[in-house]
Amino acid sequence: MAESTLRRLEAEFDTPPHLIRAIVDLLEAGASPQFVAMFRRDECGDPGEDRAVAIHERLRFLSELDRRRENLLLLAEQRAAEGNAAIDLETLRALLADTVDQDLIDDVDHALRPREHRAEARLTELGLAELFARIHRHELGAQSPQDAAAPYVDPARDLTEIDQVLAQVVLALAERYGEDPALRAAVRSELSRGILEARAVATKRGKGGRRAAQKETQSPETTPLETAALETTPIDVPADAEPGSEGGEGEQATGEQATDEQATEDGFADEAHAESPLPSEPESEQVEAGEPVASEVATPEAATSEAATPEPAAEQGDEPDRDSRERPVHKSGGDRFGKLAGLEEPVRKVPAQRMLALRRAEREGFLTLRLKLAPGAELALFRKHFSPDVDPESAFGRFLDLVYGHAWDHYTHRPCEERVRHHLKEKADKEQVRNFARSLRAQLMAPGSGEKPVAALRVAGRSVWLAVVGEDGAPRVKRTLGIPDDPAAQEQLLDELVTALRELPPGFLVIPHGRREGPARDIADRLLAKLPPELARPTIVTLDETSSIVWATSASARRRHGASDTGLRATLSLARRVHDPLFELMRVDVRGLGLGQNLTEVHQGLLRRHLDAAITSCLARIGIDVNRADPALLARAPGIGRELAAAIVKERSAHGPFKSLAELERVPELEPARRDFVACFLRIHGGADPLDATGIPPEDRALAARIADAAGKPLLELLGHGMRGLDIEALCDATNGPLRVRDTIDAIVRGNRDPRGAIAGFTNDGVRSFADLKVDAELRGRITNLTDFGAFVDLGISQDGLIHVSQIPPQRLRDPDDALRVGEVVTVYVLSLDADKHKVGLSLYKPRHMREGRPATLGERLAAGGGRRERRAPAPEKMSRAARAPDGSRGPRRGGPGGGGSGRGGPGGGRDRPRGQPGEGGGAPRGGDRRREGGPPREDREPRSPGGPRVFTIESEKPIETSRGKKGELRSLSSLRSLLREQFEKPPEPPAAPPAP
Repeated sequence: MAESTLRRLEAEFDTPPHLIRAIVDLLEAGASPQFVAMFRRDECGDPGEDRAVAIHERLRFLSELDRRRENLLLLAEQRAAEGNAAIDLETLRALLADTVDQDLIDDVDHALRPREHRAEARLTELGLAELFARIHRHELGAQSPQDAAAPYVDPARDLTEIDQVLAQVVLALAERYGEDPALRAAVRSELSRGILEARAVATKRGKGGRRAAQKETQSPETTPLETAALETTPIDVPADAEPGSEGGEGEQATGEQATDEQATEDGFADEAHAESPLPSEPESEQVEAGEPVASEVATPEAATSEAATPEPAAEQGDEPDRDSRERPVHKSGGDRFGKLAGLEEPVRKVPAQRMLALRRAEREGFLTLRLKLAPGAELALFRKHFSPDVDPESAFGRFLDLVYGHAWDHYTHRPCEERVRHHLKEKADKEQVRNFARSLRAQLMAPGSGEKPVAALRVAGRSVWLAVVGEDGAPRVKRTLGIPDDPAAQEQLLDELVTALRELPPGFLVIPHGRREGPARDIADRLLAKLPPELARPTIVTLDETSSIVWATSASARRRHGASDTGLRATLSLARRVHDPLFELMRVDVRGLGLGQNLTEVHQGLLRRHLDAAITSCLARIGIDVNRADPALLARAPGIGRELAAAIVKERSAHGPFKSLAELERVPELEPARRDFVACFLRIHGGADPLDATGIPPEDRALAARIADAAGKPLLELLGHGMRGLDIEALCDATNGPLRVRDTIDAIVRGNRDPRGAIAGFTNDGVRSFADLKVDAELRGRITNLTDFGAFVDLGISQDGLIHVSQIPPQRLRDPDDALRVGEVVTVYVLSLDADKHKVGLSLYKPRHMREGRPATLGERLAAGGGRRERRAPAPEKMSRAARAPDGSRGPRRGGPGGGGSGRGGPGGGRDRPRGQPGEGGGAPRGGDRRREGGPPREDREPRSPGGPRVFTIESEKPIETSRGKKGELRSLSSLRSLLREQFEKPPEPPAAPPAP
């Protein structure tokens, strides 16, 4: 590992060198970031899983970047040895030293790559290399470019005029200047601080509209810069001149060109084919996905309509080709994107959602996007880099301006703008994908039913489906029945359902949440009422059925349960989701989990990596049974991968299940060092060693035995029971630090219990629909989703309520041990109701008037949410001397006898307080008062009558200097106030004197 890489990691993550080195050594030895964060906390400074993953990905990126930088320097030395005078090795080494700007390295690679049609090579053929060198080095002296080019006119070489000679030089100079890596880096920096402008397209183009709009906006127009230069230097630059091979920019990859290569048939980018000369950022792709692949998963609406019929779904035909799967243009796109037309916003302040919407509007041909700079900014950048000592008004300066204009239009603007837009898209993708991963993690870590059987009941139309799964999640009961119209026949239907539940009495009864909840709940209530007393009454649980329907209509569901109809498959999935949410949701395509909007708009490779990381993190905390998991599930465990998972399953199939984790040595592909890294995430239930079913890793078994000895009980008796009074410091040694000892104690106390907990039921009597809700009602609900702005809660009706983040106690947001989690049942209070939009506002705070046992005030009723929190004690009111009345009618001083110091309404305040006597003190000192609290009265002045006016001296205001930013903007309100004062107080200008006759 290069020392420069370690130093950069230390600086970026603000971590001591020895901790960074310890983390890097473990990662290079084959440990997963989850292993580092969970089982090497003492050695690595307790980095946390997110930080360990970030260090791991950044380490891979920097290592690949070092390798790339070395290859570029070797290539530059080779090109310089071949006689390429344009390469300055010292400047190149200084430019690449310790840089992590992959765009800069792209530009260097593009400049070093040999191309057949370079403008400089053409100069050598025409004999203009010397003139090019003189102009490039600014060695013309007092000569103008025309005078210097006159001797090179040669009709034999088709150079019959001076303008033709200079035109060839302009093309070569523009190519060199426009592809200069340092200049492009400066241009990208300036564009990233510019303005993003969205303009409406006059005529919608439909399919392919974006490419047409791009062609329209990218056609080089004559800029004022170039016009001014042409007026003074009449040089004819060929319009069809070769603008330099921009193949390097294509390989840098604009998102539109690389879409089809990145997308695979499942909608994710295929990293095996995404070869790039440049290493990608760990959380980003080298090529952005400008045209997101349309999802092949059935939409929830289509899947729901299919699941409503009991007939099995027809097999899908062959997959259509990519052209036929192109996203259709929405007819109402103009209405959806009309509000974005004319948008001008700083590049760095564009929100992620808006950026994705703008790109979609551009892709569908409704808008065109471009980045704007201040007028003349591009010319200033060129002058600063290549001609800081040249007078812009001279003939040579105007000639260089012409070169700069041509370089900007053909070599610099478009590739730099595409890279800045790529980073904007990348930033928006990262933000959206993090939210998707957070939502997926919340769904996967939702509590399940544990060891209890689960039944699911669904109703659609005239059909009813019932499915029951056992303790192991295997289907035990499946029924598809029709709902008759005759009440007597309906009673017979209920009897059949009761008979089915007798076969395996469930602990939970799942019904779908949403528009099908009403009919299912009616039948569920009637069914539970007919259960005999000897059968335990199951707890009713409502659950969103969208992901279950999506799985039921998939090809994998038809292969596994082809004999069952779609509705029954969806019902079976509902039951399994309550039994074990993680393993059931992993069967469903992530695009059918309802993670959020814009799922297909973000980069699919980035989305896949983040969602895979979320799944891996959940599996690391729960553990995987090595004897029951299939290869696909084992491959997602930290540190295992596909090859090792296939080897474990092969060994298990050949020689039977593993009796203990120690038997993993039977797998030859699992080396001893790697075995310690992965065994801590594996479980064996019902094996020879009961500790293999717990979260105690094999390497900590000796420490666990020492803890049991210190507790005075056998280790097996301590599993699942609390321990108190242990001396943590006495259990520590050179190998086991305090964090490791505490983690081992927690694993012993937890035993083999599921860390997700068990699902809990709830009921709200008298609440069956939105109309039954009342403001201030106390309800029970289950959290269904967590977002940045709050938590959604299932209240047992068809509409979820929202707890805004402001209505959540701070400790439930920050404390990991007390944070809200999906599946948790909480007590909420109805804060507001919107009957038109069917929105329910909830709060975790009990309303104040309910706590105080009084009716709600008018303000509390009108201001939904007002008075919900505990009222803070009023702070002492402070008033400046200048704000006081100059007469004596205001009463005694604050702080005198009877003055509580809290102003009107405070203790002892108001008009009825007694007037104080002159010279009496004892109160809190006022601002600027020299008296101390409780100090003696002033004796150096005569007494003043109580009613006499008081005179105060106000110091003059300190003058405020008007400060302005780089572009002339005011930086503060004080600057604005000073500017306005100058304008109003400025004396009027005297009238101009009449002209002299």
